[in-house]
Parts: sequence; C-alpha cells; structure tokens
Amino acid sequence: AALESEDRALLAGKVVASVAEEHASASRCLVCSLLQAASAVLQAPEDSRLFAAGESALQMLPRLLGPAVGRGRPLQHLLAEGLWRLRLGGELSPAVLLAVVDLLRASESWSEVYLHWLHRWADASLALGADLAAERSLALRLARALTGPAGRHPDTDAQVSHLLLQGVHIRLSSQ
Repeated sequence: AALESEDRALLAGKVVASVAEEHASASRCLVCSLLQAASAVLQAPEDSRLFAAGESALQMLPRLLGPAVGRGRPLQHLLAEGLWRLRLGGELSPAVLLAVVDLLRASESWSEVYLHWLHRWADASLALGADLAAERSLALRLARALTGPAGRHPDTDAQVSHLLLQGVHIRLSSQ
C-alpha cells in the first residue's frame, strides 16, 4: 500500500539510493530482501510477460531500485554482476529475474551489461565451472535480453551472434 502513491514510491526509491551510496553492505542486504519479497507478487508464465498482484507490484522494483541503477550508480554492479555470484542470484524466481533484467535494460549502461553477460556465456572456463543454478540464471537473463528492441544492437549484432554461438558450442561440446 505504501508504494501505491507515486510520491511515496519516489521517496522510497531515494531512500534506497541514499543507503546504497553510503553503505554498500547494507544496501546489498536491502536489495536481496527486496528481491526475495518481489517473488511473492511477481509471476512469469511461459510467454515471458510479467504478471503481478497489481499495477503497483509491477512498478515495485523500478521505483525502489531504479534511482540507484545506471552507469556509476551504486546498485549497477550488484544487479549486473554481483547478485549472480551470490546464492540468491540462482534462487530468484524467473519473474524476479526478468524484472531485474528489465530494470537494467532501462539504464543507460544496458549495452555494457548485456555484452558482459554475453562474454560470460562465451567463456569456456566460466561455463565449465558453473553450477546448474548459475547457468540457468545466465541463460534466462540472456533470453530476456534478446527479446524486444533493446535486445538488438545493429552495431554489435555480429558480435552478439558470435558470442551466443560460441556459448552454445561450449555447452554442447561439454555434454
């Protein structure tokens, strides 16, 4: 109910951004708690559309975390890379994972995040040592990243295709 008011949501987002600026470990705990709580209100059926308990639930993560995401912003690294190294990253529901990708997609540094994930996908040393949850998480993030216009970058389409195929080759060769 507190996030149904636009003013309250903006204030909550500013508070999260402030905590992220001043206390990295506290903000990591706060973000992890918010992501776990989001699992209760977000769902993703097989067609990859997000459904929620209400419109305010769909806007929960963008409102709370959006102000602290972007190039040089405190939560950028956590959501783009650090979260996926934590056990929680592999345990997030697909709906929350898709919402995190959508949140990052809206940031000005999206192409860097996207290419970073593609490089991880195409890295044989990372693929062979990854656990099943980490592989699933990376595959879901890339699948979401490839959907819609934000998944296409005309200047990097050849690089994207190369990295995707290299990652598929690595995984097929290891079986």
